[in-house]
Amino acid sequence: MNYLQSPLASIIGYADILLNGVPGSISEQQSCFVMSIRRQSESLKNVVNYVESSPQEERAKKIRSLICPWQVDDFIPIVSHDLRTPLTVIIGYTGMMLHGLGGRVSTNQRDVLQLIKWHADEMNNLILDLLDQIKAKTKGGR
Repeated sequence: MNYLQSPLASIIGYADILLNGVPGSISEQQSCFVMSIRRQSESLKNVVNYVESSPQEERAKKIRSLICPWQVDDFIPIVSHDLRTPLTVIIGYTGMMLHGLGGRVSTNQRDVLQLIKWHADEMNNLILDLLDQIKAKTKGGR
């Protein structure tokens, strides 16, 4: 899951740029959106770090100890939810700001928001690929 770290780091960095470094001020509502984007990114980063903190074999043992074979179908939606819910918030708030909700954004701010959206979309696709791989492995292992 190391490949998930890069888009997350980019999203967090771009959120910081919006809050502190892009010319042009952002409204209070936009600032709240960007802070939510940053918090959700940090939350997602913590989930990814937790999963990565164990060697692969140990991770697999932990997962197998938590679920029985007949519960695998329930496990995948839970993992999907925990990984994709923060992304939904990030993509949603970014889209709202790009459409002018909360106030007008400057060209520089729009460029940064588009980068955040691109990285969030990339991460969403990576998570979908990961879930497809998990599904394929669990169906093949039964």
